[in-house]
Order: sequence, then structure tokens, then C-alpha cells
Amino acid sequence: MTVTAYPRSAVPLPSPAEELLGFDALDQVAIDEYMIELDGTPGKTRLGGNAIASVSAAVLKAGAASLRQQMATLDGLRADSRLDGWKALLPTVLFQGEVNGQYYVIERELPGIDGRRVMAHPATRKPLLHAAAASIAEFHRQTGASLTVDAATLARWIDKRIAPLRAIYEGREDAKAHAGAIDRLAGELRRALDGRQVAAGWIHGDFTPGNILATADGAQITGILDWDQCSPMQPPQIDTVQLLIATRMIAEGTELGHVVNEMVDRANWMPDELELFAKDSTVADSHRLEPRTVVLLAWLLISGIEGKREMAALSPPASTPGTGAVLVIGGTRATGLEVVRLLRARGDEVAVLVRPESDGSAAEQLGARVVRG
Repeated sequence: MTVTAYPRSAVPLPSPAEELLGFDALDQVAIDEYMIELDGTPGKTRLGGNAIASVSAAVLKAGAASLRQQMATLDGLRADSRLDGWKALLPTVLFQGEVNGQYYVIERELPGIDGRRVMAHPATRKPLLHAAAASIAEFHRQTGASLTVDAATLARWIDKRIAPLRAIYEGREDAKAHAGAIDRLAGELRRALDGRQVAAGWIHGDFTPGNILATADGAQITGILDWDQCSPMQPPQIDTVQLLIATRMIAEGTELGHVVNEMVDRANWMPDELELFAKDSTVADSHRLEPRTVVLLAWLLISGIEGKREMAALSPPASTPGTGAVLVIGGTRATGLEVVRLLRARGDEVAVLVRPESDGSAAEQLGARVVRG
């Protein structure tokens, strides 16, 4: 079954179905937009969908763990009554399961455009930046609390995330030099945080434009994706700084390391960035961390150098009645056909997009409509 991913727009392929081959298993946004563009009709009538659903399948264990973590997080967030007015921004899970060792998730499509595309245009960059910051601030406001940073907090925020970094350099000739730099980083963060009264709460943990859906003008956020890095009792400013770092990378066309090296010095921040950082009303002035401290904490998360999380208990969501047409991409083999079968059993209308030469008869026997492209 074909799965979602970032498009390789610079590499034209012979047909729409072939262009979907080789996509990454975890990105929801690009394939949704590609399928909507392929359909080309206001009501998605060509592919038979009043609602196109994303189908993600994880072949690798790491991908499956990430998807499972996201599902557990979404279950928890949707059960949190404090977020009742905010949950429309979250993905809605239709199905999840495992077929032939492959874990899959089907989510209802969220409206909007990939934030990276909106952010790429100077005219819509600032509106998106402020709208995204306001949307995640509401999430922080509803889940936040005051926290005194103690030894256990330091271990979670610093030691656990730095441990994999230390392991990278063990046994190398320059290990001593790197160990010294890592010790200085850990020491600086400890001095900045130990004993402080700070704001803490749930954070997204990967709050970048690629995980944001928005209107074309950037003025409204319509969805926030990829919640597998979400974690509780963290400084909410991390999400804001991750957004600022990613925005600079897009605007300047530069790498993460270059942007972080600039932003660890407050003097290199733009007035708009400082304004947005200080504007976060979820953090009282007395609880506000310095930009440098948050940049370093955010860098640890963005770089992915944190310890493995304990897997949250995951209980399958209750099955809900079919609510419209669902598009399955490449549903002609084991996993895809199982997804089609489950959807048809629920009462959904199903359209299956396949390559011209593919055999769609098995899907048709299940009652699905086969679209070749």
C-alpha cells in the first residue's frame, strides 16, 4: 500500500500512481495535497471523495513506534476536557491496526495547505508565524502549570536528552574534546534552570511549518500534525522557538546548525522574533526563560537526541460509523486490501487509486471503486 511522504517535485514520474511510490511512511501532508491536486475538482468528485483520508503504513519498527506513540498521544489529548474548544486542530483517527506485521493508521483529512508552502512566500510568512504561535499558545494555556525545577526535572530536560549525544562520541579520538563541550552545555543549562520557578505543560515537541496546516493567506491554522514528540511538563517556549528556528531555515535557506549558532546569541534575534517570544501570554514574566536557554533545549529536541520514551498504553479507539467516501492509495495487495475490507465493513464508500497496469479486481470484489491514474 502506498503511504504518505514529502513529494519529490523535482523528479517528474510517468504517472500519478508511480509518483507516490517510495514515499516516506510518516508524512501525512504532502500526499493529501497531491491527491487533492490530482483530483482537480472542488468536491473531489473525480476520485469519488467528499472526504479523502490519509492512510499511513509503517514498515520499519521505528516508524511503527512513532505512529503508535502519536495515536496514544491523540487519544489522551482528545480525552482532555480542557481542550474541548481546541480539538478541531487535531487529526481524527478512523482506523488503526496491524496486517502482516505492518502497523497502519487511517486519519480523516484536515483542511488547509502545508505550512512550508505558506511560509515560503514573504507576504504570508508573518501572518502564518503569528497564527501558529497563537494556536499553540492556546494549547499551552489550557494544559500549563507552574513548576519548580528540581533534580528530577533536570534529569528529564537535560540528562536524558544529552545521553545519546555522549554515546555518539564514545571511543572516538576526539571524544575528550567533545565530552568537554557536552559537559559545558549541560552545566550551562543546569545553572539556568536549577531551582527556577517556570511555566511547564504539554508541548508539541516538533512544532515546525511542516506539521502545520493553514489557509492560503496564513491567517488561520486549520490543523496541527505529527504528535509523536508531544510530552508533558516541558517549557512551552520550546514550541515557539522551534517555530522560529524552522521559519529562519525556510526564509534563509540555511541549515539547522547555522540558525541555532545565530540564535543562541540574543543580539542576532530579529525584532519580530523577540516580540513573538515575549508575547506568549501563557508565560508570566517571572517564569520566562532566556532565549538562549530555550534555543539550546529546543535544539536538543529538533536534533532528535533524546532517550527513547516509554511506550504509552494504547487502546484502539472505538469504531465509528462510516461517514463518507474514503480514498485508499494502491489498495491492491495484503495491507491495502485489508484496509479496504475494514472500511467497506464500516459502511464507507471506498475509491482505490492504482497504476494503470495494476490488477484492481480484488478491491472491486470488496465493493470499492477502482480509479486508474
